[in-house]
This record gives sequence, structure tokens and C-alpha cells, in this order.
Amino acid sequence: MNKPLNIDEFCKYHTYKPNKYKKSPKKIEYSSEKTATEIPCESQKKQLEKKKKYPQFQVELYEKIKAFRQKNNQTPVDLLGAQQQGDISLPQNDFQFQLLISILLSVQTKDEITDQVMKKVEKNKITIQKINQMSESQILQIIQEVNFNQKKATFIKNAAKIITEQFQGQVPDKYEDLIQIKGIGPKVAHLFLQIAQQKNIRNCC
Repeated sequence: MNKPLNIDEFCKYHTYKPNKYKKSPKKIEYSSEKTATEIPCESQKKQLEKKKKYPQFQVELYEKIKAFRQKNNQTPVDLLGAQQQGDISLPQNDFQFQLLISILLSVQTKDEITDQVMKKVEKNKITIQKINQMSESQILQIIQEVNFNQKKATFIKNAAKIITEQFQGQVPDKYEDLIQIKGIGPKVAHLFLQIAQQKNIRNCC
């Protein structure tokens, strides 16, 4: 048979005693103004979660590149990159086609070489219509200094054909349309949209 509960006895052994060695909690002061970074939205939370999963070597590499870019504001890609290419005196669509060509040519090619070749592209007033009238060998003569020039000549010829036949001669302004063109992968499509259309699309490939 259970003994009746003695309240005084229970309290004697169960009264809370503060730990004298326990550190007092730090006082946290909050700013009266809360920014967007302090209250992340759902998409930002997902991005932060992904960031945590990056391998350590990638994080270290990113920090090194970031530090280098802060010290060296002007690099070849800044001075001679795709954003500096194309004949702005041409109609917008033809200018954008030259811009697309410059990004295609820049793949696995130094910026200095791409810049030299683009000077020839601009001098020859290359447009979609003109490429349609040229042979691959004629295109190759203009772009011969770049790496993988034969493949790139084929890609340029093919791009002009598809743009003419499938997009009414207008350079596509959507990622999904651009990557349908052989030779235009995610990197080329992203760069083109970022420079030509000021679009920065993420997590689409």
C-alpha cells in the first residue's frame, strides 16, 4: 500500500537550486530596424541551406577569388569580355547576334584572342543574314585564331539558321529557347541573357 504523499518531504528534495557554476546568459541587443537579410524569405532560406552544403574547398576558393577581385578591379575579362563586344551601330538584333557570337568564341579561349577575332567580326559587319549567306569555311577564316574554331564555325552557322527558321530572325531572349540551339549551353545562355537582356536566372540548369 502506497504511503500518503508528504508535501514537506517532497519539497525538501525537489526544490530547484541554481547552479552556482552556470554562466549567466549573454545579453543580446536587437536593432530596431530589421533588414531583408535578418528576415530571410523562403527562397533565401533554401539558398542558405544549400550554401551550408558546399564543400570546404569551394568555400575557400570563393573567398580567394573574392579577395583577388577586390584588389584587382580590372582584369582581361573586364576590359575585353563579352560585355565590351559587338558593333553598337548595328540594329539591336544584329548587335545581340554579334554578342552571342563573342560568347560562343570565348569558350576555352583567352579574352585577348576573342577580342582580336571580334574586331574582325565587327569589321566584316557580321549579321544573321550575312552568316546565312556565308559558308562554314568563310566563317572559319574570320574566327581561325580561337580554340575549337571548326566546331564554333559550325555552331555559328547553325545558330543563324535556327534563329531565322524558328525564331523569325530574332535572337531568343529566353533561356529555354537559347539552349535549343546546338553549341549554346547553360554558360553561354546565362552570359548572353545577363549582358544582352540584364536577366540573371539562377538554378535553371
